Amino acid sequence: MFGYTCFLDLSARGVGPGTAFQDKSYDTFGPMGPWITTADEIPDPHALHVRLWVDGTLRHDYPMSDLGEPVAKMISKASAISTLEPGDVIALGVNHQGLGPIQDGEIVRIVIEPIGGFQVNVTDPLKRRWVKGIDHAAAAWVKRYVAKAPGLGAPQWAQRLDV
Repeated sequence: MFGYTCFLDLSARGVGPGTAFQDKSYDTFGPMGPWITTADEIPDPHALHVRLWVDGTLRHDYPMSDLGEPVAKMISKASAISTLEPGDVIALGVNHQGLGPIQDGEIVRIVIEPIGGFQVNVTDPLKRRWVKGIDHAAAAWVKRYVAKAPGLGAPQWAQRLDV
């Protein structure tokens, strides 16, 4: 483990079946940065705090301890599927409770304390529009099926929401 940074794991839902390669692979998807904080500077990755705003509205606000699995276990699972090489990036860290569409003209800002953060200006040449805000159906699905899945510890957000 080299370090930690901010990463926006974007998906174009509805393009393909689920969130597969075609949903996550557009040229501007996956912005990362603005730098890497080395692992020796982060004694406990579960103490990191994630916040994300869309046009100034807070959508995510949770500690990394809210994840369903500890960071080390997620890295172990990833390495069981694929050989990890220097420079590989494993994106993890959303608790899926503030997901929702973003669209042309919006500004998305992420901050992970104490790492830092960045913002992106969303552009869509097709100027498509969706209902703004959190996708409560997706959040409920995660609470019902993922938070209680065998082998996953119920994250704090699931415990708070009595799922």
